[in-house]
Amino acid sequence: MGILTVAENLRRRGIGTKLVEALASLAIEDNITILGGNTVSAHAVHMLTKLAGSEDGITFYDQTPRGESLELPMDSQQARSSLMYAEAFESNLDKRRHGIDIAIALNPGQRFGLEAPIMLNSPHHIKLAYR
Repeated sequence: MGILTVAENLRRRGIGTKLVEALASLAIEDNITILGGNTVSAHAVHMLTKLAGSEDGITFYDQTPRGESLELPMDSQQARSSLMYAEAFESNLDKRRHGIDIAIALNPGQRFGLEAPIMLNSPHHIKLAYR
């Protein structure tokens, strides 16, 4: 996954969750079994844990100085706590570039309440509508 940021004034509406669920649904259709990326947000860990369905479906990683992937022995609550602790020392999370790598096992039978997002351009802002 790449960077997903929802504008501050549009947060807490489930937009990020719906977009990640749409991505997961498309990945499952293409027989992709792992969805992974890096997160700097405790909220994102919460959202992705719900997407995984259980602690068994989620794994956290970090990179060694040599670029090797190292599995972290933590659950989602520990990952969220670690990121919340780091947030206390950051003034702008949108500029943070180091977080926790995360991998989610996708279940081929998994289904989401998928609503396809449609971009509606207006002169002043972009709106999201759902079918």
